[in-house]
Amino acid sequence: MTMKEWVKKNIAILSAMSIGAFLFICIYGVHILNPVYVDWLITGGDRPQHYLGWVAYRNSQWFFPIGLTDQLSYPMKTSIIFTDSIPLLAVFFKLLSPLLPGRFQYFGMWGLLTFVLNGAFSAKILQKYLKTNIQVVMGSVFYILSFQVLQRMFAHTALAGHWLILWAICLLIYRDRMCYRKKILLWMSLGAVSSAVHLYLLLMCGIVLAGFLLVEVMEDRADNFFMRFLKAIGYLTAFVGAAAIIVALLGGFSSGMSATNGGIGAYSLNLNGFINPQWHGQLLRTYAQLDTQYEGFSYLGAGILFMLLCTGIELAVKSNRKSFRKYSPLGAGAFLAFGIALILSVFPTITFGDEIIKHFIVHSFMLKVWGTFRASGRIAWICVYLFFLFAICGDYRVVSVRRKSIVLSAALILQLVDLSGYVAEKHSLWTTNYTYYAALLQEEWDSLLKEGEARHLAIMGDYSMDKYCDLVFWAMDRGVSTNKFTFARDQGEDTLPQDEIRESLENDTIYVWEREGFQPDPDAVIYYYDMDPRFVVGYTQLIPGLTLWKEE
Repeated sequence: MTMKEWVKKNIAILSAMSIGAFLFICIYGVHILNPVYVDWLITGGDRPQHYLGWVAYRNSQWFFPIGLTDQLSYPMKTSIIFTDSIPLLAVFFKLLSPLLPGRFQYFGMWGLLTFVLNGAFSAKILQKYLKTNIQVVMGSVFYILSFQVLQRMFAHTALAGHWLILWAICLLIYRDRMCYRKKILLWMSLGAVSSAVHLYLLLMCGIVLAGFLLVEVMEDRADNFFMRFLKAIGYLTAFVGAAAIIVALLGGFSSGMSATNGGIGAYSLNLNGFINPQWHGQLLRTYAQLDTQYEGFSYLGAGILFMLLCTGIELAVKSNRKSFRKYSPLGAGAFLAFGIALILSVFPTITFGDEIIKHFIVHSFMLKVWGTFRASGRIAWICVYLFFLFAICGDYRVVSVRRKSIVLSAALILQLVDLSGYVAEKHSLWTTNYTYYAALLQEEWDSLLKEGEARHLAIMGDYSMDKYCDLVFWAMDRGVSTNKFTFARDQGEDTLPQDEIRESLENDTIYVWEREGFQPDPDAVIYYYDMDPRFVVGYTQLIPGLTLWKEE
């Protein structure tokens, strides 16, 4: 195949990718693509966790497993997985670290890549069913600008990688065009990549795999049932095995982090979630829900809801039993994935509006398993994209090209109008040129490094990113480790009791206490410095030029 023929064959996919890049730049601008512009990542939310996690990982020497760093919970080692810093890119750029500038970020590039790949995989999915390239390109815009991607982008940045879910759906619908070896390879690749991006996305891809396995076993082929079952086990083993290897290499099993978190059921999907814009849409009103159910944000958009109605009417009027029977294995697989995702996202506390309909008691074993993915409302994203697929393509066998083009155009206009306020909000937020101003006197803090031997920072109290972000940014920027950080999982308590401080003082460590309520240890051989209105700083050496702290 010549290059010209290849481009002609894939023109819809290439166009969708280009539109994805164009829409990203229109919404977020180009300055966040600058790899040395990091100020916007220290402006609040979870972005400091993601960026500083990457910086600490970059500063750390290589360990095995390769995803470990000793810079965030010194002297313990923790995994880059638990800072949500997109391990796939963190490892890649750490390999290139000697060639990179002193400050470097890849999160803007990840956003652009996400929009481009959302366009590519959605176009590939739609290409199987829609009859013209223009329909495919129009349909891809729904996926590129899904409310859920906009919600997660640069908030929980790694979780915006919804192209991984689309990749899994693509494997489901194209399974009849691939040989066994290719299916094994692609599911293995998806398991490896998704586990190196975010474990929630790995789970979602695994749920789509469950639907894929059902189709493989159900389909009437030359292979007998036993052979189909063995092949299904092969797909599952390839996916899970590749994921386990990558998680192990990234230190996910070696960091001592708790696998579970509390809050099961609090971060779930409300039963009105698919029609509830949560103040982000322009055309439908917002419905009541529980305060923590923002994690289950699964609004489809007015355009998709309109197309669901149109598709349902077309199928009710024109479909027959034969057409349904022909595609029953695929329908069963998609329905299984949809059902698993819906059940996991709404349980164990089923809610509608601000009312709890039913709460199921979860036994301790299941609580531990489920607790690994406590923000269960996110799992409904699978349902969102299967709704998209059904709305856009469900009637493709019974509707004319002209009618489909008209309905698709009207739906896209509705969707864009519904999105307009949310897009404008994101544009205003991310096209602002942020400048970071340190809240601490860096020259005085730097003197601890120049005059002393300090290489570690010990925070002696409860840690929060809002409280200590400036201090940790200063430390990470200078290759100084810290003993506490914000992780996606609990790391346990490592603060020393006050009466044990004097026995563990190190000459290479800066000790920091909150000023409010601070009581010095009169027997500890340490100097207390007055360097910051928020903190009292302790160091074992007397540093000329620094003001000693005096008890008020």
